[in-house]
Amino acid sequence: MRVTNNMLVNTLLRNVNNNLSTMQKKQDQLSTGKRVSRPSDDPVAVSKIIKYKTDINELEQYDTNTKDALSWTQTSELAIADISTALQRTRELAVQAANGTNTLEDREKIAMEIEQLKEHIIGNGNKTFAGKYIFSSFQTDKKLLNADGTFNINITQNELDNKPTTTYEVGVGETMKVSTNGLDLFGAVLDTSYFPTNMPTGENEGARGRKASFVGEDFDRAIDHSGDTLEFAIDGTTYTVVMTNLVGTTNKPIANIDFKSAILNADDGGGNLLKDVATVSFDSNNNLVIESNTYGAASQVDYTVASTDIFSTQTPGDTVNGTDLVEASVAGSVALIDADINADTTTRKIVVEYFGETQEIEIDMSLYTTVAGYTAALNTELDNKFSDKISELQTKFGGTYDINATGNPITFETTGSAIDGPIPELNVRTIKSQKPQMIKDLDDFINALRTNDTAGISDFIANVDVNLENINSSRSEIGAKTNRLEMILKRIEDDNINVTQLLSNSQDVDMAETIMLLKNAENVYKASLSAGARVIQPSLLDFLR
Repeated sequence: MRVTNNMLVNTLLRNVNNNLSTMQKKQDQLSTGKRVSRPSDDPVAVSKIIKYKTDINELEQYDTNTKDALSWTQTSELAIADISTALQRTRELAVQAANGTNTLEDREKIAMEIEQLKEHIIGNGNKTFAGKYIFSSFQTDKKLLNADGTFNINITQNELDNKPTTTYEVGVGETMKVSTNGLDLFGAVLDTSYFPTNMPTGENEGARGRKASFVGEDFDRAIDHSGDTLEFAIDGTTYTVVMTNLVGTTNKPIANIDFKSAILNADDGGGNLLKDVATVSFDSNNNLVIESNTYGAASQVDYTVASTDIFSTQTPGDTVNGTDLVEASVAGSVALIDADINADTTTRKIVVEYFGETQEIEIDMSLYTTVAGYTAALNTELDNKFSDKISELQTKFGGTYDINATGNPITFETTGSAIDGPIPELNVRTIKSQKPQMIKDLDDFINALRTNDTAGISDFIANVDVNLENINSSRSEIGAKTNRLEMILKRIEDDNINVTQLLSNSQDVDMAETIMLLKNAENVYKASLSAGARVIQPSLLDFLR
């Protein structure tokens, strides 16, 4: 191949440009401090860098969340500590007021201070953090208490049972419940003026039917039964056992599994098998047990055998029928004990639990002046709320079900062969979403002071101790949450340092090494220029000069 001057020049320029690009890359790395500036530099490293930066952003958000959560718990602790101090003061005043030397005027002065302490407690109950009411469960846009001490939030059955709280996400899949539920702190009052107790369930459970069963003893597994006849009558239908393979000897007795299989596959002559209408097993004494799948009077198990070697101690008819059950009938009621409906103008929230389903019924008592009018309204609500449940019970278990409010509500009844169904159950509670227990105790104490009720004054001392115990329990819980949040903050800080180090390892350059490589690239570039000057031959113009 002929090498021309043009080829030498092109090759020289290409190599010089490559050396210049290498030097430029090192200059870029040195000026930016980054080893990778575009995906083509290192595709694997770029994917890691993106992941590490995402992790750092997440950690920064978790750090913010955790600090907010910590501030929330600290705000809660300060408010609760303030409430505790106020309650301690009310207790001191109660001990002072219980002294028999106090006059009515003295107790009036104490009552005035108690009122101020009550207002202070209500104010702390409505404490906010970042514009959110910290004791109002998930209803953080509503203050917990009104000025008169009554609950301002909507108290539902979910509030009473589950005590929902505000949560913060402080890690991957890790959340913290930070708020203290106001119902726990102040105590929710369940009104018992209408329905004093939940209706008991055990006393109202009807007869539960048993399946008829047969127990066969002394089956000789060590002889040949192939010529025997064995039949079982299950609920009036006869099933014949094929005995052909039931051949046992002293050395090799018939196995339970073979005997059980033969019985399960007994045929009624029409292709129907015994295993479809009964269960077969062996008890702890190795006795055969056959149990009908039918409950009640229709349930029957009998047998016919043509050899005394099978169930020799069993007489046909023995222990054949279990307890017969023609009909299960269960009824019960929860009495309405306050007949003075006209005196009540509040809105009642009645919680009815019926066969495992809970429904809330809300009735405006100001609309009713008689028990009959109230019960009629309640009955309508019960029908609306539980119609689907009653239909489900009737379809699944048979029988009839009814829940209603009559002259003395609430009653329920279930009749029919509902023996496979759940145990009948009806529980009724009325939620009184008015004053919490703590405020109610303070109001009762104020009233006792102003009426010179020494017994009421003494009662408050015991009541305030219960409230203080609740407060201390809440403070302990907050302390535990605070400690955990502080540990989470430390963990986030350590994780951030670790991920930042991994990011640096993937994208940052070693400055000393990069400076050395840049100087090397400069020398190579200069050397290539010097070599090029010698490679390019003089032109005609050079000679003419």
